[in-house]
Amino acid sequence: MKTIIFSNIVGDVFANKKVSFLPKMKEIIKSWNLKDFNLVYVEATMKGYDDEIVFKNIIKCFDDVGLSFNQVVRLGLETEKVKILKKNVLYFLTGGDPLEQKKIIEKFGLESVLKKTEYAIGFCAGGINLSKYGIITSDEDFAEPLTYKAVERVDFSIEPHFNYEEQQKNSPVTYKKRMKELKSFIKKLNEPIVAIPDKSCIYVDDNETTYFGEIKILK
Repeated sequence: MKTIIFSNIVGDVFANKKVSFLPKMKEIIKSWNLKDFNLVYVEATMKGYDDEIVFKNIIKCFDDVGLSFNQVVRLGLETEKVKILKKNVLYFLTGGDPLEQKKIIEKFGLESVLKKTEYAIGFCAGGINLSKYGIITSDEDFAEPLTYKAVERVDFSIEPHFNYEEQQKNSPVTYKKRMKELKSFIKKLNEPIVAIPDKSCIYVDDNETTYFGEIKILK
């Protein structure tokens, strides 16, 4: 099984401008050499989050690596019953609210599918839900920190958007609160958390995990 987990694209995912996947992600996706494939795109609707522009920009990112799909299925809480594609499928779990996305995963019974499908990519919230445990620190979107059992496609748990140098410098109070919450999670779960800055990504190819960029293993 091949899995990419990352925090952000290159460019503004909310703007109608040029966007792309991270350079190392592009290299990996091209190496997959996907032919006659379909895309299952799992939403993660969040208040103030423009699902449509995010979806269009992710498609632009795939276009940028020369990958087009025979069929694209978008799954959201408002999506009616659809036939879930089983063969030649790339699952893309987008960013947004991981709890809303978890509801969609449960609605369409994707837990077991996401554990064994050959190709999957998790973007921020999507990466949280592909993890062993979902880790959510408090911020403007979540009043309290929380954790939950996630899909467990990979055997670790992540904290996305961990731009630690920038946050330490510009928002030291927020950074200290975030680190306190993460340390509490580590103690509670009795295992480390993999923190991913926006310009970094993780690639899991079967049982081999490779970190690209300034990944931090918090213990």
